[in-house]
Amino acid sequence: MKAYKVDGPEAASKAWIKGSAFEGSKDALSQANVLRQIQDYYGSHESFEVISTHNLTKTTQIVYLAMNFQKGPVFAKFMAYHAADGWVSVTFTFNTKSEAILPNS
Repeated sequence: MKAYKVDGPEAASKAWIKGSAFEGSKDALSQANVLRQIQDYYGSHESFEVISTHNLTKTTQIVYLAMNFQKGPVFAKFMAYHAADGWVSVTFTFNTKSEAILPNS
């Protein structure tokens, strides 16, 4: 999240997929465009809060976040995997609608 706050959506997307199977993937970097569009409506990113973390297995977890922008929250879901070199993001998704990201919201 620090990469996002300091350097913006593209740098954050690259940081989030570093070391994963999707490193260098244009599909994964398309999420940077989603964040740019959100910024156009919601203003700049101010902070984030972890909503919950679910350990699915010893090596797989899901992290749900609320990303706080000037004009409202954006919800995020990160799937993380513990690879040989540490935790990496496998997938991440953003949406302004909580029901699109959070289970049972």
